[in-house]
Amino acid sequence: MKTKIAFFLAIVVVLLLAIIPSCGGEAGNDGEKSIESGEPEVGTEADDGLYVAHYLPETGFEGHRFRAVTTPKDYPWRTEFDIGEESGEVFDDALYKRNRIVEERYDIILEEIVLDGGWPGLYGNLRKSVSSDSDDFDLHMMICRDAFKASMEGFVTPVSDLKYVDISQPWYAQNINRDMSVGGKLFFAYSDECINMLELSVITLFNKNILADLAMEDVYALVDGGKWTIDKFFEMAKEANQKIDAGGAAGDDKRYGVVSPYDWFFASFWVGADIKTVMKDENNVPYFNGHNNQKLDDLLQKVYNHVYGGEDAYLDTVALMPSDPIGRARKVFEENGALFWIGGVCDIQTLRAMENNFGIAPLPKFDEAQKEYRTRTIDGWVNVVPSNARNTERTSIVMEALAVESKNYTIPAYYEVALKAKHIRDEDSERMLDLIYETRTMDMGDVVWMDNIRNVYVGEFNSKKNNFTSAVEKQLPTIEKTISKAIEAFANLP
Repeated sequence: MKTKIAFFLAIVVVLLLAIIPSCGGEAGNDGEKSIESGEPEVGTEADDGLYVAHYLPETGFEGHRFRAVTTPKDYPWRTEFDIGEESGEVFDDALYKRNRIVEERYDIILEEIVLDGGWPGLYGNLRKSVSSDSDDFDLHMMICRDAFKASMEGFVTPVSDLKYVDISQPWYAQNINRDMSVGGKLFFAYSDECINMLELSVITLFNKNILADLAMEDVYALVDGGKWTIDKFFEMAKEANQKIDAGGAAGDDKRYGVVSPYDWFFASFWVGADIKTVMKDENNVPYFNGHNNQKLDDLLQKVYNHVYGGEDAYLDTVALMPSDPIGRARKVFEENGALFWIGGVCDIQTLRAMENNFGIAPLPKFDEAQKEYRTRTIDGWVNVVPSNARNTERTSIVMEALAVESKNYTIPAYYEVALKAKHIRDEDSERMLDLIYETRTMDMGDVVWMDNIRNVYVGEFNSKKNNFTSAVEKQLPTIEKTISKAIEAFANLP
C-alpha cells in the first residue's frame, strides 16, 4: 500500500493535471511470474507518483476491438470497459480516463459484450464459445468459483502463458493470487482492475453514537492494541442488545448487537481468526484443513455459544428478508437498530443518508495472541482469457496496461476519494481501511468449494446445532473427492 502522500499525488493527477504516463523507460523486469513472489524485484513507481510497467512494448493493434464479456450494467460490484464520456463522478471519470489511456496507447477500442441474464450464464457462455472454438471475445468476466471450475476443465489460458502479465508487480493482489493457485499453477489473477475485490472484503461497521451512549470502549483503540477479538466483539454486541418497544415489525422492535446475512456472518469469523478450511502443503497443493482441527473446532464452538447463548443479539437478515438481506441489514443499521453490521466495503457507500456517525474496523481476531488481523474476501469478478484465444500476447499487454492504469487512476479515485472523502467520516476509519486492504485473503473452502465445505458449517449454525465434527465427517468423503479431482485436473493441465 502506498503512503497517503503517494495516494494524494495520484489523486491530484486524476482530478487536476490529467497527465498521461509514459510506458517508456529502462527495462528492469525479467518477466518471471512466480506465484510465490513477494515484493516486486524492481521499482515501478515513477517520480510523478504514477506506476509504470517498463516491460510493456510500445506497439499498436490497428484499431482492434478488444472485447470483454461482462454482466449487465446494473449489476453491482464491477468495473466497466465502455464508458462513453466523463460525467463528473470521480470514480466513473477515472475509469473513463484509464480506458482512454489504454485505447490510445495501443490503438484499440474497448468493447463490452453484456451477457443477458447476469452472472449465472457466464460460465456456460465461456464453455460454449471455447468448445466450438469461436473467436467471440478477448476477456471473459466470471465469478470466482466459476472461473476456478472453468480453469479445471481447460477453458482458461494459464497466467504463465500470458507473456506480459507479471503478477509479482504491486498492481496485483499477491496474497489472494497465492490463495487461488494450485500446485504452482494460476489460471486467473486478481489485479487492481478488479475493483470488486476490494468491495467484497468483509468488514465490521459500527454505530459510533450507540457506542458513545453506552460508554463502551473505543473500537479503534481495541484494534490498535491488538485487543479486537471475537470475545470482545460479542461482549459489546450483547451489551448493546436490548428491547426498545413492543409491537413493531420484525426486526424493528428492538436494538440488536449485530446484524448481517448469515452467509456474510459465520464464515467471516474463522477467516478473521486466521483459519482456513483449505490449506496448501509445501508444494502449493490444497488439502482439507477442517477435520481434526482443534483451533477451528474451538472457534466454531465459541461463535456458536456467543450467538445462541440466550441474549439473541444477532439478527440474520436472510431470515428477515430473503429477497434483499443486504438491503435489510443496511436499513436496520442505518436506523440505529444494531451496534455492529458485518458487511462489505461495498456497503460503506450505501450509508450516505445515515444520520448517526459510523466507523469501520477489521474482522475480530481469534484472541490477543493472534499476530495479524485477516480480512475475508468473499469473491471477485475476475477476468479470464479463453484457452482458444487467438492472440494471447496482445491480450496480456492490454490486461497489464489496464491493471497498471487502474493502480494509477481508478484505485486512488475509488479508495481515496469516493470512500474516504465522501463516506468514511474520520481519519481512524481511513487507517482501518488501509489495514483491511492490506490483509485480504481467500479461503478456497469458502469461495471455491462453498457448497461442500463452507455451507456444512453454516448449515449447522442455521439449524442451531453445534455438531460440527459429525457434520464434517459425514461430508468428508465428498470434500476429499472434490479436492482430489481439482488437484488431478490441474496436474494434467499444461
